[in-house]
Amino acid sequence: MLRILITISCFFFVLSLQAQQELTWEELEEVTFNDMFSVEVGDYYSFPTFGQGPMDLNNQVVKLTGYIIPVDVEKNYYVLSRYTFNMCYFCGKAGPETIVQLKFSEGQRQFFLDERATFKGVFRLNEDDVNLCNYLLIEAEELRN
Repeated sequence: MLRILITISCFFFVLSLQAQQELTWEELEEVTFNDMFSVEVGDYYSFPTFGQGPMDLNNQVVKLTGYIIPVDVEKNYYVLSRYTFNMCYFCGKAGPETIVQLKFSEGQRQFFLDERATFKGVFRLNEDDVNLCNYLLIEAEELRN
């Protein structure tokens, strides 16, 4: 009987580790930006102040659907965007809260511009590294239907 209880407990523990929360783009809007001088950039840079919603999701396993923006395919640098490329942050039509940088745990297939996809990974906030997006999806993994 004890073996069965231990097996069931282990099973539910593994399931809890795999649990993922659906992240919405609306939840990522809970952020404000303050322009401050960055010595690293040599210019003013918009530093984020995250609201309680994104802070509560920090370090949680989430899934998010959006449009792929290949920033540097050779370096496996992709961003997931709320909008297609013609309306995304990089074109100046949306804010930095509309993109999430994908950091893959292992090599992924090549993705194409404006391809719609869903990813799961560990959601992380970035407040101070100007070389990364404000929102990151660490150990990102594509979820296929």
